[in-house]
Amino acid sequence: MQRTAEYLSAWRLGLSTAKTTCTAFHLNNRESSRRLAVTINGATIPCIQTPTYLGVPLDRQLTFKQRFKSLCGKVRARNCLLRLLAGSTWGANASVLRTSALGLVYSAAEHAAPAWCRSTHTKKLDVALNDTLRNISGSLKPTRRGFLPVLSGISPAHLRREHSTFKLALQAQLNTNHPLHNLFHSAQFLGTQRLRSRHPFCRHAAALINSVFDILKSWRAAWESVTPPAQFLVTPAACLPSGSELPRSLWVALNRLRIGVGRFGTCLYRWGILDTPNSICGAKEQSAKHIIFDCNILRPPNCLQDLRSLDINKTKCLEDLVDFV
Repeated sequence: MQRTAEYLSAWRLGLSTAKTTCTAFHLNNRESSRRLAVTINGATIPCIQTPTYLGVPLDRQLTFKQRFKSLCGKVRARNCLLRLLAGSTWGANASVLRTSALGLVYSAAEHAAPAWCRSTHTKKLDVALNDTLRNISGSLKPTRRGFLPVLSGISPAHLRREHSTFKLALQAQLNTNHPLHNLFHSAQFLGTQRLRSRHPFCRHAAALINSVFDILKSWRAAWESVTPPAQFLVTPAACLPSGSELPRSLWVALNRLRIGVGRFGTCLYRWGILDTPNSICGAKEQSAKHIIFDCNILRPPNCLQDLRSLDINKTKCLEDLVDFV
């Protein structure tokens, strides 16, 4: 504090004690209840456990638990607005919903992401962001999480956070005047990490730079390990898949046919809503695959070709399938 007072005096600055707090960051649980006694110009500075810096609540161990608690509530509230915009029959198309989600939800969910993206509490935020993707694609909760980003045209949340960290690290590496330049440079020569449970920012950023992180390549590499249904016909891309210009009800029907999770007989039977999974055509099971390939009543004329082209005839088939998906 003596050095701080000297700097303030040299630059003729006055410290506002009413707006100043002090906090100790450490991993010693025995000292968790200890309060610092700091005075400046005779005034005692309050010691708080969770200070807020640039809109990000901090805690003693830098786990960002309070940050995720408030952030998840904010994302859920904005998901409600997005759900109202989606509607059921009159809702906005997928392009408007995607743009609204990026502007309302993801802008708040990714604020200062490089600082807290390595926290163990990020899974809580991912759960809320999955609801955002369901609002865009019209998917139901039983849908596999790996399908949601592909149908919504938005990269997975953890890869978006890695991309933000990579951009910050690359900027600091190229600019010698950047405050983090020396930190990244020294991180590449660090030895064995003493605390295996910690994930330092500098080590993580240095690893991303050395690997030349590419968000689209990483997304597609992860997608190759997923086995989508035969009728999925969609690959990871930073844009919405075909059919996004359709009205909300048809867009939802198309996506549920793609992923095979909807109001099909097999799904309703599995969820305990129907007594039998029989199809209206007399088949023993009414699944998305059965409707597209085998059903004599609901099958599109050209099967998968209609799902690819989405011409006028396919749109008419989707209108006939809305009540069944």
